Amino acid sequence: MSAKPAAGHNDAIALLKADHRKIEDLFEKFEAAKSADLKQTLAHEICVKLKIHTLVEEEISYPTFRGLIEDDVTPGFPPVGIRAGQLCCA
Repeated sequence: MSAKPAAGHNDAIALLKADHRKIEDLFEKFEAAKSADLKQTLAHEICVKLKIHTLVEEEISYPTFRGLIEDDVTPGFPPVGIRAGQLCCA
């Protein structure tokens, strides 16, 4: 690595990891749900959280860490093409 991210980035990473856990929890609730209405509500909440999370990653995290991680580890970082926000609830 050529440089270290600023100290505040550890907080951002912790927040993104916490988001991952929250979204995983919502997926588990969705899989366990019996009611179509509950599934629809959970699916909408998952989509909203994924869009926000993806925006934070693509607009803040990825640009910040680009160039700080070895080039051979990051081809196509972030992945080119489909964004998570395009996968649900457009």
